[in-house]
Amino acid sequence: YSGFSTISRNFGDYTGAVEVVVDAANIERDLIRLRRDIDNFVGTQSDEAAKDAIEVEKELQAEIAEGLEIAHSEEERREFEVMSKVLAGIIEDFVKVEELEAERVKLASGVLEVAGPKLAADFEDIMVKSTKSGNSNAAILASAALYETMKARLYANLVLDRRESAASEQVEAAFE
Repeated sequence: YSGFSTISRNFGDYTGAVEVVVDAANIERDLIRLRRDIDNFVGTQSDEAAKDAIEVEKELQAEIAEGLEIAHSEEERREFEVMSKVLAGIIEDFVKVEELEAERVKLASGVLEVAGPKLAADFEDIMVKSTKSGNSNAAILASAALYETMKARLYANLVLDRRESAASEQVEAAFE
């Protein structure tokens, strides 16, 4: 009889350890999915990728909570608590990225796409009127201003749309 109870206890310990390992493997798998969805969002600004990342985060929170329930030792519980804190930090950073992306879209579409063409059209108009009236100095200055405006728009679009960091210095220089 004592042999059966020893085997039963050992098998129970083994089963509990396997449950923790399986839960940890699921968490690791879903962290990879989360990273993929976040990378996809960063690269494409896809709302679908953002929704997928939030869904994976919910699954991860449930898996971590399950891990806390089935953990057998304080060390295992601490590891799951650390995972929960790391996940919270990742999601907090992701929310900031979403906010920055929304701000970038607002800046690009609400300000630059409105002000840039208007400014260029105004300089073209000044250039044409100056040329017709015979004021070559004003026409040359308007032409130079138009050229600088177009460069600033190009570099700003490179930074905002393509995220070309090298162009950011040129944008700064264009507005000095």
